[in-house]
Amino acid sequence: MRALVLLLLGASLSLSVNGNGQRWPIHSLCNTSRMQVYYSSCDPIQDVGLSVSRCPVSMVGEMFVRGALLLRQSVDELYLSLDVSYNGNHVLHYDLPVCERHFPRVSSCGRKRGEMVSQEVRVNEDVAIPKGRIDVVAVFLNQNGYQIACFNVTAIKT
Repeated sequence: MRALVLLLLGASLSLSVNGNGQRWPIHSLCNTSRMQVYYSSCDPIQDVGLSVSRCPVSMVGEMFVRGALLLRQSVDELYLSLDVSYNGNHVLHYDLPVCERHFPRVSSCGRKRGEMVSQEVRVNEDVAIPKGRIDVVAVFLNQNGYQIACFNVTAIKT
């Protein structure tokens, strides 16, 4: 799972449109001479907040990924669907139960509609990030199939 979170960091940017027909802003997670990482919400109703503790030029050592959003639906179960592309070629689709009713893996499991959720994940993997563009689309769904969060992350390593 940590490697997937890592891929998510180095992931996709498809501009999205909110309920008013306007695009959500593009947020920069890091911007150095060797690596640029950007993200945007693909949820039509709300934006999400993401941050990283350091710019992931190489994934050696520990770093933290943080996310925050306001829940529009309660979360008893949470499922993640990831799609990863490298230089425009789709390379991975992955579905993962993040938490199930009797097996919560993260603190946001069991949270109710209207609550502000903030989650921090520690990533401690030794993974080489290849040169090029990595795009990831992450969609989180609850037990009733409601979209809890959706975001696109793009990482460009030169």
